Amino acid sequence: MLRQFFCWRMRGGFRRRKEELCGLCSMSTSSQRLSSSRAQEEKSPPPRSALFISGKQSAKTFKLLSPDLFPENLTRRKEILKTVLKCRNVSLDLDELERDLLHYKELKTRSDQMRQERKSLQEEIKLKKKETGIDPNVIQELIAKESSLKSELSALNEEIWAIEEKAVHNYLQLPNCDKLTVLEDKMVSTIPYNCTDSQDKSTAAPEHSLLTYDQLIDRDELVEYSANSHTSYYLFSTLAKLELRLCWRIQQTLLDEGFEQFSNPDFVKTIGIEGISGDIEGKDLLNLLPTQDFGDRESLNAMYLVGGASKYPLISYFARHTLQNPQVLPLNIFSIGRQYSQVTEENSSLLNTQQSTAITLLNISASRNEMELNLDRILNLYTHILQDFGEVRIIQKGASDLDLCEETRYVFQVCLPVSKKFVQVGELSVEGDYYSRRLMFKQKDEQQTYRNVWTLSGTLLNITRILPIVLETTQNNPKLIQKFYD
Repeated sequence: MLRQFFCWRMRGGFRRRKEELCGLCSMSTSSQRLSSSRAQEEKSPPPRSALFISGKQSAKTFKLLSPDLFPENLTRRKEILKTVLKCRNVSLDLDELERDLLHYKELKTRSDQMRQERKSLQEEIKLKKKETGIDPNVIQELIAKESSLKSELSALNEEIWAIEEKAVHNYLQLPNCDKLTVLEDKMVSTIPYNCTDSQDKSTAAPEHSLLTYDQLIDRDELVEYSANSHTSYYLFSTLAKLELRLCWRIQQTLLDEGFEQFSNPDFVKTIGIEGISGDIEGKDLLNLLPTQDFGDRESLNAMYLVGGASKYPLISYFARHTLQNPQVLPLNIFSIGRQYSQVTEENSSLLNTQQSTAITLLNISASRNEMELNLDRILNLYTHILQDFGEVRIIQKGASDLDLCEETRYVFQVCLPVSKKFVQVGELSVEGDYYSRRLMFKQKDEQQTYRNVWTLSGTLLNITRILPIVLETTQNNPKLIQKFYD
């Protein structure tokens, strides 16, 4: 039942690892505004959150997740955070935020102690009342002490809730920048097209006679765009077969590399979107109309159509999980399916669709050092796969273009040889322990202590966007396309 909070499945089911997994760590804010008539400060309602329930609501609402709130994480990254926030034009006093979090931690500790003390007093009062010949004044003194403690605890809770509404939301909205973050886009490398010996260059047509992918699609009637939407399409003939073959080819490559295939949900709820990307509104995602089981976007219980090859259902699967056997790490997982996103452009093209066939992957590591080693390995895997399609360009994105969850992102572009432009067909994000801190995804070591895990994730290949590149590259030369069927 717990998994239903995060995602629904349209068909099929989850495929779980045999390793033992069991369940295992805060978001709200407030702002102030001046009354225009009397210049009087009054609090505006705190921003709502599906991820963190703060204040008095926390006593009435079931808290599915409790993100880590460790001020030490802010202290360690304070300098890079100041730089990145300035780059994003975000004004936030990190020193004040750090002080609030430290004070919040102290108050929570004191609150736990007072609750325990009050519980002990209540038990002592019960025992005293059962005793015979006990002085009533003794009981009255204990009751008065318990009542005083209750009042102190109530005042302390008000202070805690005020900090939650002021600081916790800001903390959870901090970008996940760290030592791999760069401020500006950086060209990592350019990899030439992997021309095989089987390529017969003598049969290639002159460059001036080559057609663009749109012209090839129209000539051979390979795609039909739906009248209902300019982003809906049907693949025909060799293009439909090629899409399937590419999925099989890369699936086998990943299995040979030790990856395990997952079958993911197509739908994810608001808490999964907010917990993973930090975007509570899901602006670039498609949401379903409200029903009795879920609401609209404003309800914080919306249902989003993201597709089984999206990172949202793949990562949500591990929320509230503990790896009892860390020796299974690193885990390498992939999924083949659909990705859905909103499209604003009006032109009909395979490079501009709401629904795409894609292959996504997730790497889970036991430590940062292990994650960085796996980063090099997976970057090489991307390069090995993509250079068979054309010239590859790898770009590391700057801080202003990153999602909140990303420490950095590598974008992979492949060149359209006739249209003479680079098309993004994949990306790899470095999240570090971001998901572990937000989604209560932990590992339990030999000392039975809970530790974070570290992740890399991204779209290895958008099959729909690579099809135009294959069409332009292989026209007039059947030998080139045959390698994708071998």
